Amino acid sequence: SGGIILPDTVQDGKLLEGEVIAASEGMYSAQGTMIPLVVSEGDTILYNKHAQVHEHGEFVIMSVNEILSIVKEK
Repeated sequence: SGGIILPDTVQDGKLLEGEVIAASEGMYSAQGTMIPLVVSEGDTILYNKHAQVHEHGEFVIMSVNEILSIVKEK
């Protein structure tokens, strides 16, 4: 059997759910190797309410490192 365990912060309202609208191809490691993203457009994700994000109107821009979990894949 499989699944994920969600921390108590979900019930406290400290986690937010969002849909990935756009994603880059990936990010570069310190050695210059391209690391592909684990999320793609259409995925539903969880991120911390206190994550470092840039808000632009109804959209939020964040690093993939701020994503805690993929709730639903496209």
